[in-house]
Amino acid sequence: ALLQNKLLLGLLFTLTLAAFLGIILQLVIAFRKKMVATEGIIREMAITDELTKLKNRRFLRTRLEEELDRASRYGHPLACIFFDVDHFKQVNDTYGHEAGDMVLRTVGTTAQEQGRQTDILGRYGGEEFLMILPETDLEQAVAMAERLRQAIENQTSVAGQHQIRVTATFGVTCYSPGTTAAQPDLSDLIKQADTAMLEAKKAGRNRVGIAK
Repeated sequence: ALLQNKLLLGLLFTLTLAAFLGIILQLVIAFRKKMVATEGIIREMAITDELTKLKNRRFLRTRLEEELDRASRYGHPLACIFFDVDHFKQVNDTYGHEAGDMVLRTVGTTAQEQGRQTDILGRYGGEEFLMILPETDLEQAVAMAERLRQAIENQTSVAGQHQIRVTATFGVTCYSPGTTAAQPDLSDLIKQADTAMLEAKKAGRNRVGIAK
């Protein structure tokens, strides 16, 4: 009887310990999953623009550098479209900053809907946006910019009782490894598109400019 009691106590202790260890293991697994999910959220927040939910400037510059290297390696063209909202300051001054925020969100959503899955769109800063188009030549990029221009022009932002229509001006540049002497620096490529956009603004806004 004593031996049986000892065996039963030993078995009970073993089962209790196994159950306890099982619970601890489950808690550890759940904690690790939460940690991984939290880390993913933090990483996503670090590369996402809070207002428009598009990618931010840091992410765009990193991806552009990667795409430049890839274009050089495989000999594929790479295009960039730089654009911003025309007379955006007037929107803020007339309707308020909340309305201005809504305009930026609407422009971002509209541009995202027009882009392809392979295109990379983000808010570069203020009312400026950048779209990176892998394996896209200049003619295709200009056509994309024109589609974006028309889509934004035809879109209406609703802010409270106000319905706001805006336009945007675009600058397009393209790096073609077969015809370009050397791979440009990412800042130079963005500057080319920015300069083309500024020239288009001087010519009257709501149009597409092409880098020379």
